[in-house]
Amino acid sequence: MDTNINLPVKWQEDTEIPGEGLYLVAVRYPYGMGTYDIVYWNGEEWELGYTAEVVGWVTVDNLIGVMKAGWPAGDTFDLDND
Repeated sequence: MDTNINLPVKWQEDTEIPGEGLYLVAVRYPYGMGTYDIVYWNGEEWELGYTAEVVGWVTVDNLIGVMKAGWPAGDTFDLDND
């Protein structure tokens, strides 16, 4: 299994956040390193729960739109019979 996946995400940086909800964000820590996180925007601020600066974001819908993850094989729910 190839573990290197490159998703074509177009980061938003200086645009208005469209509304409350979950976003994939790029965060920069005070000491210089950074990471990605899934964070809730409450309409006024990011609910990070730690000290960092959000330097870019994309909607979760955008993230899901560039993924081809399939579906878990163990999900046996049958829409026709349930």
